[in-house]
Amino acid sequence: MNHAVLFDWDNLLVPTHESWLRANQETFARHDRQLDEKTFLQLGGGTKLADLLRELDLDLALTDVIQHERNSVYDVLLEESEWETGAQELLDVLKVRQVLLGVVTSARRQNMNVMTRRLDASRFFLSNTIICREDVADRIKPDPHGLQLGAGRLGVPAENSFYLGDLKADMEASKNAGMKGILVKNKLTQSDAHTHAVAVYASLTECRERLDEWLK
Repeated sequence: MNHAVLFDWDNLLVPTHESWLRANQETFARHDRQLDEKTFLQLGGGTKLADLLRELDLDLALTDVIQHERNSVYDVLLEESEWETGAQELLDVLKVRQVLLGVVTSARRQNMNVMTRRLDASRFFLSNTIICREDVADRIKPDPHGLQLGAGRLGVPAENSFYLGDLKADMEASKNAGMKGILVKNKLTQSDAHTHAVAVYASLTECRERLDEWLK
């Protein structure tokens, strides 16, 4: 029986939070505004740009300009991307076991192209098994559409698929898709993110070491 393991990307396989925060901070600094991490996280981690503009008392007419500026800064910072600790080792073990691998992320494809090229991620993932924001439009997690699309491209039914993520929406999406959700915690993980997870680990290394507990 084939198994598929789908991964979230940001802050699971690759620690992108600091780069995204820095891209936002540098962009707003160009407009004479200071952005601290607490405010950044409270206002959606940069996903709700209009809320950031209001909080920093900037004209909403600047939305497109700031969006372009911060994406440009972010693309440059992503050229320095590195795998999260334990990521390559886990992917190597799964590949040896002939587990089918995919990614379902809310990241833009342009960002993913930069990171996957930098990290030579084609060793683990075929390009058509990396589901990005453009593939799901507004149907982002916890909507299961992206996970269903990823499993479909791998040719594995949902009940034989796992989704590894670090946020509550990841676990809710896995439940909604009929998959088994594996939560790997980090500083961004919400306190109730584990509610729909079938297993919870403190790191990708622990996830790999206890592989036989969840990959059944």
